[in-house]
Amino acid sequence: MDKVARDLNYIFRLMSLGFQLKPRLYLSLFLIPLGSALELFALSMIYPLFNMNTETHSNPILKLIFSFFSEFSKPDIIGLFLLIVLVRVLIGTFAQVIYLKSGKELHGIISARLFENIIKIIDYPTIQKEGIGTYANLAGEESFRFSNIIINIFSLINSLFLCILFSIAIFIFSPLLLGAFALFGLISFLLSLKPLKRIKQNGIIQVSQSRFANNYFIDNINNIKSIRCFSAEDYTASNYRKALKAYTDNLGETDALHLLIRNVPLIVLISVLLVLLTILRGSNSLTDTAYVITAVAYVSRLLPV
Repeated sequence: MDKVARDLNYIFRLMSLGFQLKPRLYLSLFLIPLGSALELFALSMIYPLFNMNTETHSNPILKLIFSFFSEFSKPDIIGLFLLIVLVRVLIGTFAQVIYLKSGKELHGIISARLFENIIKIIDYPTIQKEGIGTYANLAGEESFRFSNIIINIFSLINSLFLCILFSIAIFIFSPLLLGAFALFGLISFLLSLKPLKRIKQNGIIQVSQSRFANNYFIDNINNIKSIRCFSAEDYTASNYRKALKAYTDNLGETDALHLLIRNVPLIVLISVLLVLLTILRGSNSLTDTAYVITAVAYVSRLLPV
């Protein structure tokens, strides 16, 4: 629990710094839930678009949707649907541009500040002791990592709002469908625990591997006269190739694990849907095309693909 608290505190401090340096991130934080709500409203129009008969389903929420669109013709509903989708795409794009651009700019700001502190504050013996590569790594990869954390957190916030809104919508639409999707989420989470643990371990290793490779490169370039004096060019180059291979192999394994986490749940989902189809076989809901299309639209927004 202490480690979780420390991690959360670290993330909170990073976010506070990000908002402090780039206040426009607050606008993105406002636009994200607005876009999610508009998307939910647009998808809720699918049912009355395909079926205007209020007697085909007993769900009170669907009846409310029908009553709202009862005065609209199908062309009007299609036009309103497309307009809302257009606004949602524009808002979502604008929000993403804000936090992506701000994240990249934070990379430059942190790197510049670190360089300024090295020039103005840190004494030369400390720089020599720590190694130039250490500071180069901090100014490069670590600041880049900070910007990626900000971007990933906003992507997570976007996914979180979508998940909450559409989970509520699915529950209102069909509690059984939400139960099936919850089962899918639980099984997917359990299957992902081991790959996620491995990804976390790889991330820690990657930091040290990258730092070692950067330091090795810079230090050996600085000592190139000594290397040539002892005819150690091949040995030095071979060690650098081994360090890079270990680093890139780690990156490749991490990408493969990410792909595994994304695709295995889809296999689980198809299995769960087959079970659900067996349970609902003969149900009136399955004979209602509009109901099925709306349910698929809701569920598809929660898939990580």
